[in-house]
Amino acid sequence: MALQQRLESAWQRAPTWLWLLAPFALLFAVMTAVRRALYRKGLCAVHHTSVPTIVVGNVSVGGNGKTPVVLALMEHFVARGLRVGVLSRGYGGTVAEFPYQVSANDCAERVGDEPWLIYSRRMATVVIDPNRPRGATLLCALHCDVIICDDGLQHYALGRDIEIVVMDKRQLGNGYLLPMGPLRESRRRLARIDCLVRNGQFPLTSSVQCSLNGSHAGANTCMILQPVCFINVADSSKKMTPAAFAQKYPAVIAACAIGNPNRFLETLHSLNIKPSRALCFNDHHQFASNELPRDALVITEKDAGKVTEFAHPDWWYLRVDAVLDNAFYQHVDSLLAAHKPINQ
Repeated sequence: MALQQRLESAWQRAPTWLWLLAPFALLFAVMTAVRRALYRKGLCAVHHTSVPTIVVGNVSVGGNGKTPVVLALMEHFVARGLRVGVLSRGYGGTVAEFPYQVSANDCAERVGDEPWLIYSRRMATVVIDPNRPRGATLLCALHCDVIICDDGLQHYALGRDIEIVVMDKRQLGNGYLLPMGPLRESRRRLARIDCLVRNGQFPLTSSVQCSLNGSHAGANTCMILQPVCFINVADSSKKMTPAAFAQKYPAVIAACAIGNPNRFLETLHSLNIKPSRALCFNDHHQFASNELPRDALVITEKDAGKVTEFAHPDWWYLRVDAVLDNAFYQHVDSLLAAHKPINQ
């Protein structure tokens, strides 16, 4: 974890030693450019689904907040009376046969923490498959009205009607491609997306603004992650407001295995909860029972599904919901209507 943190910190500060990684970044740039060209020229097949498909992804590595956007879109479409399908790679899970439909008999260890979190909201049919076109085909066969692909911006084999990029305050970091910087693709990729969602209230850098010129994302939107309540991991019927939790646990231990642990810790501090200790693991880490203390503990909702079986009665998770303005949903609906109207 220490090495990963040092590298991510370097991507923001751009120290001179990063230039040692320039040959690898150049190789990565060539590989990604060739791959994009193969799909653009039709030399690699693109599978287009029979229902509207939305891809929620990012151009950089790290937890930018894609899953809250997926959950918000799920709620929006369900409110419209639509059957929603969510497609995920299932990273960190142990399922070996694909495509795989997540069910109530599964657990986070088996299907992955993010698919399990999405399924636990009970609003969508969730399918995991590293082969996105194959997984999307199953969701169509299951009579979904709209498909939301959690991550997969760079999975060009799956055709899409809308591309949404989620970006946090780190934005493009130092602006370099992996491994010299955090970018999976050149910043020019932003010119072709349909919507940019900022995770938090911050101004865009000039680099991002210039990259967005000419794209639909010029009128980007801001997302606020709103803390809702603390829910007991062992008994989900027990809930507390953030104020009540802060009064009962003024110095709780915090633990998480997410892409951006600082965001979780900052949220706790904003709720007047001062963790006495912070245990940060690699993203998607599968917890063992002896890795977490048998004391009062707060974790993320994404991590909660991985510790339910051995949860201590004093373990809690914080539920947060994405808040986006109505203009965002109207923009998405209008784009879908223009590309591929939803059958209702």
